[in-house]
Amino acid sequence: MRDGLVDEPLRLAALRQVDDDVMVAGPLPAPPGADDARSCRTTSAPMPDVEPVTTQRLPESPRSTVGYVSCVTTILLARHGETDWNRERRWQGHDDQPLNELGREQARELAASLDGRAIDAIYASDLARAHETAVIVGERLGLPVRADARLREVDVGDWSGMTHADIDPDALRRWEAGEKAWNGGESYDEMGERVVAGVVALARDHPGATLLFVTHGGSIRACRAHAVGLSYHASRGSGMGSTRNCGLVELYLRDDRLVS
Repeated sequence: MRDGLVDEPLRLAALRQVDDDVMVAGPLPAPPGADDARSCRTTSAPMPDVEPVTTQRLPESPRSTVGYVSCVTTILLARHGETDWNRERRWQGHDDQPLNELGREQARELAASLDGRAIDAIYASDLARAHETAVIVGERLGLPVRADARLREVDVGDWSGMTHADIDPDALRRWEAGEKAWNGGESYDEMGERVVAGVVALARDHPGATLLFVTHGGSIRACRAHAVGLSYHASRGSGMGSTRNCGLVELYLRDDRLVS
């Protein structure tokens, strides 16, 4: 079955952990143009030598000597650590499940992999599993965590707490076809608009910085799909793998748009 998102049950974490865009340990590559984008300062070009003013002829349309450097903000998207509902393959949505002990260990490993990297700020979903993961990372990096509800997972309505075996097969087929198959909650497209808008708005406040967002599997897929110009549903059939618990994906904000 293709990957569902919604803090996808641990079955998918176990089967689809390998993905070219998902990294957990080791340094991450610097974004293109990072050396220039780091400063994000407007600089003045040197004034050219000119002849004495009595003989210098000015151009008809003088150009400014001020140079422009486009800022690239690095966005690191981390999924939260494991919960008991992940292990039991239950849909979580907005249900506020805490990390289990393995999830806390995964968060400590994520923190260690980021130690030494210049991260300027940490944002997290306000749901406990993401926020606790972010706090563990923040303690290691010496950074506070700022909670933002826009980073939440998709709200799966009455599917929250269910396993696949609990759900009507017709509803599962509608979900696989990209429909909103649960009662209540929100659609994947609605979630994607919320999450992408939140990430872009927060990143806009940190031009040229490196930001860590600790969020959820569905939220990360929404950002990745947006960055490559796919709808959420199309991304599920594109070979874009799921992000495992405490897996990491790197995107960039360039010219006010998420890019990969």
